[in-house]
Amino acid sequence: MEIAPLYLIVLLSWAVCLWHAFSYGMLGRLVRRQTASQGNTPAPQAVSIIIPVHDHCAYLRKCLPLLLGQDYEAPFEVIVVDQQSNDETLALLDELEQAYPHLQHTLCPASARDISMQRLALTLGVRLAQYDWVVFLQAGCQPANAHWLSAFTAPFGEQSDAALGISILEPSGRWKVRRMQFHRLWHQMMWLPSRQRTSPFHGDPVCLAYRRSLFFQHQGFASSALLTSGAEALLLNHNVPAARCAVSIARDAILRQEAPHPRVWVRERTFFVETRHHQHHLLATRLRYAARLLATPLFLLSGALLCWLSWPQWQVAVAVIALWFILALVRQISFHITTKALGLPAYIFTLPLLRHRIPRWDIASWLRWRTTDKRTFRRKFV
Repeated sequence: MEIAPLYLIVLLSWAVCLWHAFSYGMLGRLVRRQTASQGNTPAPQAVSIIIPVHDHCAYLRKCLPLLLGQDYEAPFEVIVVDQQSNDETLALLDELEQAYPHLQHTLCPASARDISMQRLALTLGVRLAQYDWVVFLQAGCQPANAHWLSAFTAPFGEQSDAALGISILEPSGRWKVRRMQFHRLWHQMMWLPSRQRTSPFHGDPVCLAYRRSLFFQHQGFASSALLTSGAEALLLNHNVPAARCAVSIARDAILRQEAPHPRVWVRERTFFVETRHHQHHLLATRLRYAARLLATPLFLLSGALLCWLSWPQWQVAVAVIALWFILALVRQISFHITTKALGLPAYIFTLPLLRHRIPRWDIASWLRWRTTDKRTFRRKFV
């Protein structure tokens, strides 16, 4: 067997793996760059923060004072949209509104026509908003300090119609939480840096800013009204080009969120597969993902075959092992750059294990989506 082409396959697959390994640190470098440039920001924009909630009284009691007490130079308001809560949410909101005049709330009806409940709640919040910039926040997230809003709105400008935020799960020693934390971090590392080269195909539903005028220009969620999830991601993907989408990931702009229950995490991943089927501009993203997915096993297989065919030339085996060692080292250093920038624990020993589980999790989510009744992903008319 001619082994000359194998050398080329080994080197090309190794080069793709090395490019992928370097990309692990891109998110961390973006965080550092934005953090360093925080002092050179334009005048802050007036914003409306919209939070849909359902039975989140404990969260509101803990996090609303942090949001309402932000040290922000421009006007801002917080709008809570209650989705028929059964706990003490409304009583708490009435109480807080007495102390904070820039807090208000509204109620979602028990049923909706022609739109999912999630999208109805966000639409009601946008209609009630006073300012052109609206920030969609998900229940369960909280800012780390009183400068979060200033840091998050810093990239807003006349050339932007939307801004992507970032959230991390609270660090924990529990394996299930570490697994969920890694999964979220992995996907943020994949799509946030690439936003600068392609149209935004995904937005973190925990934190996303959007222009109110653009929302009404595109008739809100008209392009995805019947889906039960993915409101923020599809709003961004369908209406905002790459040149008009900012990224706000300075250190103070990072939100923290309590880890969901594992069953909720599995459900979110399954619903994201349905959301992905309605997204645009995915060709370049899918090609990059396929290259990252296939490069490692291709390098391992071609390297092993090359060592076997060239034996007893032990120098070839040493060269392949050295390439693999360099790859692992670059991967670990790059990943550490991102975790350190985000204030997350380093995945020194668990990175190889968790990294190889990503394709398994994605395949499992696709299989669950494939075997689920598709009416589950559509709103139920009442």
